[in-house]
Amino acid sequence: MDRSIISVGKKKICPDNFVYEVIYEGEGENWENPFNGYEESPRPHKWLETFFLLDDGTRISLPVHAIPKRLPDRSGVVVVFSIDQQGQTTDALPADFPDVHAPHNAVIFNADGSLRCVINQRTKRGAYIQQTSTDVITHKSGRYGQVLSENYLEPIIKFGVLVGEYLNDSPDWFYELDPSTGDLIGTPTWKRY
Repeated sequence: MDRSIISVGKKKICPDNFVYEVIYEGEGENWENPFNGYEESPRPHKWLETFFLLDDGTRISLPVHAIPKRLPDRSGVVVVFSIDQQGQTTDALPADFPDVHAPHNAVIFNADGSLRCVINQRTKRGAYIQQTSTDVITHKSGRYGQVLSENYLEPIIKFGVLVGEYLNDSPDWFYELDPSTGDLIGTPTWKRY
């Protein structure tokens, strides 16, 4: 039986040695109150571990600081790495980790913690993956967003990433993600924050 990821989180330590965990997504989510009643803790808080929990209770640690996002089928997680203006990741990664500079600054991990693939962002020169995103399509639309028909009986939900350009205030383009290969599928959707 395939194991399913039920939650993702981080473990941190405060200067006074208080250790706490933040569940960012899934069962036990507590990101709105991550200190669990320990708000007076001195700063800064240092990263100790990024992890996810499986449905059988297994805890899997990841060698990254970035926050993982569960795939819709819960078979893995996507991690998008922060990058600097030169396109290099700002995250500390193990020496044997694949090169994840822009434009390929995101990876998929399997539920067992192994690396599935680096996400292939071949869409635009000078662009990089900014974050994961979900697009909900409720009606058929035309070329410039005009509504062509009534609402769908069931909304279509697509999971993917937003791709933006360096030092550019243009909208980010949504690309659907093929979680088995890491390939991005173009969509006619853009988003602005």
